[in-house]
Amino acid sequence: MTHTLFDQPFAAAWGVFGMLCLITWPLFRRRTTMLVVQLGIAVGLGVHYGLLGAMTAALMNALCAIQVVAAIPIERQPRLRWTYYAVIPVIALASGLTWNSCRRRSPRWACCF
Repeated sequence: MTHTLFDQPFAAAWGVFGMLCLITWPLFRRRTTMLVVQLGIAVGLGVHYGLLGAMTAALMNALCAIQVVAAIPIERQPRLRWTYYAVIPVIALASGLTWNSCRRRSPRWACCF
């Protein structure tokens, strides 16, 4: 961890931002605020992993961000729930195509649930 902090401080800063969002989102009461902070998690950690070259993790966070963006206005525009649902098989497919570990298949399925 400390080598990332010193060797890639920009990646570390995005990771810290994502982790701060991860820690604080349950403290909010409004659904929209929670979702915006969860978007911060996905963006922060997605950029962090992307800068570190962990493309599976970056891709999963990008797909999560798409789901969150679709979920924010879902109360006013219920048809967006189909966008939200449509991302789920894409997550499963992307996980299967980019995962490096062929020995362990259970993590692939765990990310889908």
